[in-house]
Amino acid sequence: MAEKLKTTSALRWFPSRGAEESWIAEVEEELGFSLPPSYRWWLIHYGNARLNGGNILTIVSPEHREYDDSDFLYIHRLNKAEEW
Repeated sequence: MAEKLKTTSALRWFPSRGAEESWIAEVEEELGFSLPPSYRWWLIHYGNARLNGGNILTIVSPEHREYDDSDFLYIHRLNKAEEW
């Protein structure tokens, strides 16, 4: 997977900005289910990216979660508040 990322032009990725395992566990606990293994791998190794101008949701540190609209749990909480 990492080799493919080096050659793509559609995806802008940012290595070394991955999520910590404890952040992922917190998200999974609140959601009530486990994230897919491939997404967990992405979160740990890369964390965030842009695909053709759109964000791939990430998991940021808990202290920054309320200010980052690319955070998975932040978006989930907004959707829940709006009953979507």
